Amino acid sequence: MQKFTSNGAFLMKWGSSGTDNGQFSQPFVAVDTSGNVYVSEGGNNRVQLFTSNGGFLTKWGSPGSGDGQFNTPFGIAVDGSGNVYVGEWENNRIQMFALSTAAASYAPAIQVSILERLGAFPAPHILWRVTAKAACCASRGVV
Repeated sequence: MQKFTSNGAFLMKWGSSGTDNGQFSQPFVAVDTSGNVYVSEGGNNRVQLFTSNGGFLTKWGSPGSGDGQFNTPFGIAVDGSGNVYVGEWENNRIQMFALSTAAASYAPAIQVSILERLGAFPAPHILWRVTAKAACCASRGVV
């Protein structure tokens, strides 16, 4: 990961290729209103959460098609309430996660299938757009 100012000046970088905490395989990034960095990984079938300075906080997910499992997560977005939306290429769905304050971790809140509305995704960029739009609509109370 690399971090830049809004003017494009380099600030810092962290991470490398791999499967350990702070390592990535096919990463996609979203940032919440507090500056926390969420990374979905198509190659590792998980999401990692970092502070704005790259400090590892937590991770969740495993390979599969059940709740909280991923099969090639491709897009990620965070709405204004902190809900995290993860779009999956192979499972053709978007899962929404909400912060569980009791456990201080993310747990599946709802799972939304988008196959009925969109069918198979014709191109990868469509899934990313749908994931971002789901986050935007949810933050405005539109479901």
